[in-house]
Parts: sequence; structure tokens; C-alpha cells
Amino acid sequence: LVLSNTRELAEQTTKVMMSIGQFMSLKTHTCIGGRSMDEDQRALLGGAQVVSGTPGRVYDMITRNILYTDKIVMLILDEADEMLSSGFKDQIYEIYRYLPPLQVVLCSATIPPSILELTKKFMTDPLNLLIQKNKIPIHDIRQYIVHLPSNSLKLETFLDVYNSMTVGQTIAFANSRERVIWLTRKLEAMSFSVTGING
Repeated sequence: LVLSNTRELAEQTTKVMMSIGQFMSLKTHTCIGGRSMDEDQRALLGGAQVVSGTPGRVYDMITRNILYTDKIVMLILDEADEMLSSGFKDQIYEIYRYLPPLQVVLCSATIPPSILELTKKFMTDPLNLLIQKNKIPIHDIRQYIVHLPSNSLKLETFLDVYNSMTVGQTIAFANSRERVIWLTRKLEAMSFSVTGING
């Protein structure tokens, strides 16, 4: 369950989820005001795996027993600073009361100390990943795409790109658990210090 503070953001989240999950037959639904209740009911009772919505409509669907919460395993608050400091705060607490024990994720470009304090009401022993604004030199971020004729060239190309940059740390993503394990072992064999996260 992903909660956003605007309809547009909820729709954007659904589009991203659909793109990520297109090869997994992922069922997604956007649950926002201004849309047909019948459409929500059909989609939710049909078994949506990811629901992205605004607090008002999501709460309405929960209280009408259309959105069942017993199988929800993760709650994500997008733009958490806005969600917890504006008129949504009470609705979010009400939604949270209907949820089983689950993982809670807060995402935001800015989270003031007052909001971090509020999170203690519904988070147990949270892990904070906070980056100071002046530590993110956006102008230094470079993006590349390299088309390769075969998988066999990926490791060599990865190392070429890595060695051409002056960076202390790198995050590498792979499209399967097996690929992460393979890449971790290859890099460790070359004396790289690697932490493989393949959950």
C-alpha cells in the first residue's frame, strides 16, 4: 500500500509499479478520489497486489470493506513530510489502525526532526537513511547506457566503466538474485570489497 499526498503522485507511482512489474503480471490499482467507486471495487476485490492512492479514498475503501488489509505487508508513505504534517496525518493514523504488523517505509526529500519524532508512534526500531542536502552534488551525477551484443561482455564493460570513474563506492543493480550472487563472487575474486544484497 503506497499513500501519496496528491492524485497525480499516486498515478505516477502506479505507472512506475506497472513498468517494474510488467513481466511478473503484477496487478496494480490507483485508488484516488474523483474516480468511480465501482471501478475501485472491481479492481480491489479482483486482487490488486499494489495499491497506490490518496489517504481519503484508501480509508473510504477500507471502511467499506472493499480494500482488505489483512494481507498487506508494506506501507509506504511518499512525501512523508507532507503526509505527516498536513491534514493527512489523522487519516494516516486511522488507516494504520486497520493494518496488520508490517514494514513501514517513509520517503521524502526533507524530513524535519518533528516528523521523525512522530514516526515513533507507528515504527519500531526504525533504520534511518538520511543524507544531508549539501552531500548530494546533483550536477555530478552521470548516467550511461551501454548496449552489448551478449551477456558475456557485461562484467568486462562494468569494470571498464567503474575504472574510468573516480568514485569510492558504487551500487550495482542486477535483474535477479542469481545475477547478484554471481556478480558478488566475481568481484570478490578480483579483491573488491563487496556487500551482496539479494533479498
